[in-house]
Amino acid sequence: MASNHAIESVERDFFPASPTTEYINSSVLSLSILCVFDFEVPIDDSQVIPLLKNVFLPINPLFSSVLHRGENGALKWERVHVNLEDHVKIPHFPLGLKPNDYDDYLHDYLSKIAMEKLPEDRPLWEIHLFKYPTMHAEANVVFKMHHALGDGFSLMGALFSCLKRADNPSLPLTFPSAAVNKEAPESVGVMKKILERVFGTVYGGWVTASDFTESLLQSTALEDDTNAIRSGRPGVEFEPSKIGGTVNDVAVGTVSYAIHLYNQRMSQDPSGTRMTALVLLNTRMTSEYQSVSDMLRAKTWGNHFTFLHIPIPCCNHAERVDPLAFIHKAKKTIKRKKNSLAVFLTGIFLQTLRRIRGPEAASRYIHSTLKNASITISNLIGPKDKMAMGNHPIKSFYFSVVGAPQSLVVTMVSYMENLRVVLTGEKGFIDSQLLASCLREAFVLLCLCSKALAIKDFDYYSLVLMWPASYCYKTSAGCCLPTTGKPALDFFITCLQTRNSTTGDVVTKCKQSDFYIKELADLSGEFEHDYFKTALELRKNLNLLSIFKKNGIVPSGENFYNVQYIKKVIKENLGVTVAIQCTKNMWDESQLYQIYICFDKDASTIISCPKVKASTCAEEVTFGLFTYDMLVNTASKVNTIRMYTD
Repeated sequence: MASNHAIESVERDFFPASPTTEYINSSVLSLSILCVFDFEVPIDDSQVIPLLKNVFLPINPLFSSVLHRGENGALKWERVHVNLEDHVKIPHFPLGLKPNDYDDYLHDYLSKIAMEKLPEDRPLWEIHLFKYPTMHAEANVVFKMHHALGDGFSLMGALFSCLKRADNPSLPLTFPSAAVNKEAPESVGVMKKILERVFGTVYGGWVTASDFTESLLQSTALEDDTNAIRSGRPGVEFEPSKIGGTVNDVAVGTVSYAIHLYNQRMSQDPSGTRMTALVLLNTRMTSEYQSVSDMLRAKTWGNHFTFLHIPIPCCNHAERVDPLAFIHKAKKTIKRKKNSLAVFLTGIFLQTLRRIRGPEAASRYIHSTLKNASITISNLIGPKDKMAMGNHPIKSFYFSVVGAPQSLVVTMVSYMENLRVVLTGEKGFIDSQLLASCLREAFVLLCLCSKALAIKDFDYYSLVLMWPASYCYKTSAGCCLPTTGKPALDFFITCLQTRNSTTGDVVTKCKQSDFYIKELADLSGEFEHDYFKTALELRKNLNLLSIFKKNGIVPSGENFYNVQYIKKVIKENLGVTVAIQCTKNMWDESQLYQIYICFDKDASTIISCPKVKASTCAEEVTFGLFTYDMLVNTASKVNTIRMYTD
């Protein structure tokens, strides 16, 4: 129960609420935003109230206001005195549990507060302090703010105003640059410009009419079919599930592909099923964060967003599926809809509906728009720098939109050049763990297939073959014996890379991080199979070990071989130049470690490697003998390489 002075007016300040505020805070629809910060250190309670009082509240008068309906029936914001203790929530759980147990408590707690309605007799925000160590953080701070206060762009901008750079608090936070449209070159003729404008006007008009009609039907008459991600039930209880990742620019297509994988795992054939994603679009003229004072001055604070209806491709399980098709289709559809004025026509339609039938009718229209779609996808850009709240460094953060009448909401935010993805699924209907696994698989697969992420940049493949004995001889740790059987006594495949011939660098949008093959253990699609099959077939066709043996280069613990002779043998037999990498064994001897063999973009025509980096080899190297005796039991705790049979 709020204290009496929580609703005490402060100088009776009133200011009108925006129409969108009325739409998303009604008896029909009530949306809120949860923002969860992962702290690297335990929470210091003593800093919370001063931070809220001195930093958070002064940011925007809405944080000290309640919604009040005037005599004419219109909603207004009324300034009130804020009792901060009413807004700070500290849950209590058993002490001494393991971090994974507290993970479960945190998920359940987030699900609980997501379903609770914010009290209307005090400002529409709360802060929750979860003071228990989870698998991802020493503690968590959760902000819950009603969408009536503003959209994600506004509210995240407000929260960023409360935070400082962890490395240097005096410096401002920096954000990834927003893409800008390039001007046409001056050489473009006048007639061509005129034709482009005429065509653009005609095409844009057709797209506008088409999209506005589709949006109107989708929000009223056309409803997505019940499917693996849409139960169709009017009220849902949510259960959050998190996954980390990168590849922000292909997120929508990747989510679509993950849904395809989820359908497969659920043994559902989506052929002919109508599935639509609502992608939130920021309608401001700028996509870069501004200070709250600048947003208030420019009147860009508040809810300035709209929905794009993006069809989710449906494929029969028997069809050959290329993940790139999902990305290309998503990009093509979004690009086409950006040429449309349907967004603004929808806004005019809502205003007209509000004037004629009242704000509740407009709210029902938006509720129907959300209910009739299968999924909502929302995406925000976060800072590149590590942040701190007070003296609490923030390891990561994520957000979710709650209160929508949907079975699945996907939200994404970047932070320190990593993408954090949150799946908010209907409890008891969405298998959150399975869907998170499918989304993780989709991201990992697209990272492996580098050409899917930078198809314009790569122009050749590099097959990297490793001699396993050289790894085993690097340290006394040795190598582990696979549980699936003894590996082939041959070169191992390190990877099949996409490279750029100008720089020789690997082309990928994946960040370097630990990778575990178990993440791909259940890959079953033909596209995934082709990637590994191609690498295995290339190694088989090369038959490099046989070429070496025919030319007297035989694995041995005693002999040394001239590196130039090894390159000459490869050149005479394969007809191409390769790159060779060496390492030192435990006796400080130079040993043959990896061989880089290059192929054209067709992944079959062998070519000389365009860029060969300086050799790391001595003039003569060993070519160590690889035997099964070198493999140690997998139960050993030493730092061993994992080996897999064909």
